[in-house]
Amino acid sequence: IFASQLIDVDFELLASGIEQRWYNAAKWAAFALEQSGMLERNNEQYHWEITGDGREWYKKNKNI
Repeated sequence: IFASQLIDVDFELLASGIEQRWYNAAKWAAFALEQSGMLERNNEQYHWEITGDGREWYKKNKNI
C-alpha cells in the first residue's frame, strides 16, 4: 500500500541482515504507539487495533 512512498534505502537490510529498514521502523512506531495507549495488540502477531484514546487523539489532531 505504501510502497510507492518508500525510497530505495527503505528497502535495504539493516546491519543485522534480518529486516528491511521500513519494516523495522514500522515495528518501533507500533511499539511506541502501544506504549502510549494509542494502539493495542490483538492476539495475532502484528495485528494492531486503534484504541479509544487513539481515535480521540486522531479526531483532535487529524488536521496537523
